Amino acid sequence: MCRICTGEYDINLTRLNCFGCDSIKKIPSTLINLTHLKCSDCLLLTEIPSTLIHLIILICSDCPLLTEIPNTLIHLTILNCSECPLLTEIPNTFVNITYLDCSKCPLLIEIPNTFVNITY
Repeated sequence: MCRICTGEYDINLTRLNCFGCDSIKKIPSTLINLTHLKCSDCLLLTEIPSTLIHLIILICSDCPLLTEIPNTLIHLTILNCSECPLLTEIPNTFVNITYLDCSKCPLLIEIPNTFVNITY
């Protein structure tokens, strides 16, 4: 269990790593100061809150129930959402993206042409 599941976290966190937590279903929307979120291999995770508008790094690979990434995360520079089989879209509002890994997302058909800064 991660800090979120136990309720032992500060709402002013700027970085959160809940890698591999097998209990977390949702990241709390009150963590509005997060800039870095690593929640890979969270098998029950279904949602990334739209309130996390300060995120610059989001690593959410291997989250089989994750269906979307909010379009409000406009400051993202790094996004790894690989192996999220239910993910159907990456919002075109992520114009600051420099790194994107969306491999093994079979329902993802298109990458927005607004991603002009990608270097990898």
